[in-house]
Amino acid sequence: MLENVTKYWPFVTLCAVAVVSIFNMGYFTLIGYHFIGVMDLSNVVYPVGLVLCLAIPALAFFPLDFVEQLRRAAKEPDAIVTLTRAAKVVFGIVMVFFTVGLFITDRFLSTMTLFAICFSVATLMGTIGAYILWQQKKSWTVLATPVGAALLTILWLGATFAQHEALYSQRIYRFQTKDAEYPEARIVRASSSGFIISQDKKFIFVPAGEVKQISEINSRF
Repeated sequence: MLENVTKYWPFVTLCAVAVVSIFNMGYFTLIGYHFIGVMDLSNVVYPVGLVLCLAIPALAFFPLDFVEQLRRAAKEPDAIVTLTRAAKVVFGIVMVFFTVGLFITDRFLSTMTLFAICFSVATLMGTIGAYILWQQKKSWTVLATPVGAALLTILWLGATFAQHEALYSQRIYRFQTKDAEYPEARIVRASSSGFIISQDKKFIFVPAGEVKQISEINSRF
């Protein structure tokens, strides 16, 4: 159980830092990269810790025999044919979901969220296909496409989360500072240095030392 964790700990830690870094790049694509400088290390340390908390239990209880079974299945001569059949079914389901989602956009799902879900499914299927080709040809070049797609998907997911927090979050706050008041603001990012808020589709940085009061105006309690 713990052998998996100790064996792959450096790799998992590196992946966690990489995922959080790429996610933050996507997140600040919508907000503006110049806002990264006003955030502190807590915006990196906490997300990395969260990723590790999710990854370590999965790694500890991950069945090693499943990897061997997957490797054997990938080496079968008809593995690509089987994957193609499954991909057609998945593609049909995704297209139906995407078409239906277009009619409920901005009510339950944003367009960016819709694309993020489709990109995630496409990346998963592409990764399985690349793994099969890699097992059969042992060429590392076939892994470049799924790795690139995974990076773009994480980048898009970051931008999608930022859009949700800025435009669709149900938690709305009233910020009172020494010089101004923001009556209907959404908190996009927070750190010890201050808050990045969204109001009237504009992003504003409010230093922590300038804040007099923060109150939630639509509390359900």
